[in-house]
Amino acid sequence: MFAVQSKSRFDQSETLTELQATSVKFLADIDRLEALNEDITGVVGFLNETSLGFETSLEVVAKVLADQIVANQALVLETLENTYRQRINDWDCEYRDKFREFDWGTNYALPITDLDSVITYLDDRIFNEVCWDASNFVEFLNAEYPNLDITSYRVVRSVIVYSDRALDYYFPESGEVGLTAKEWSDASYSCENLASTYVWTA
Repeated sequence: MFAVQSKSRFDQSETLTELQATSVKFLADIDRLEALNEDITGVVGFLNETSLGFETSLEVVAKVLADQIVANQALVLETLENTYRQRINDWDCEYRDKFREFDWGTNYALPITDLDSVITYLDDRIFNEVCWDASNFVEFLNAEYPNLDITSYRVVRSVIVYSDRALDYYFPESGEVGLTAKEWSDASYSCENLASTYVWTA
């Protein structure tokens, strides 16, 4: 069991490293294409004012570059979403290992007697990596289970629900409310630079 978990963690680590390398490459490509697009736009503007007949073909080139930037942005966002989901996956397996010396760490129906340690673990393992506020998660957890004991089952369920909502905000489908591709681009595809990270509200 431990060997399988170790191999799984190793495979996940390799996948995460590959995704991060791909993301860095795409970011560099987007920066390069955005700079080229600005240059081409300037050239097109100049030729529109000073020449006859050339602007049409240059406008086509500028449009192709703009379309390529949009396509690359979508690919970077997809890679970033996969990276975030990878960071969240299997945290509950590590949770069991981390807290197995406590009764509530092996019997998920028992009340957690050291919730602060659990929240610190979640912050280090998930929230800090994707720029979510641990105290906001605690508010969500307490709203989900008002006046009830917090058990490991309830923590696991709450992390799943909270993560789903947060990821829907970070990477919304068409028609959903959330961050735009431009907001991610302006933040250089780093959640730390976002003007507005996910916050649950009642």
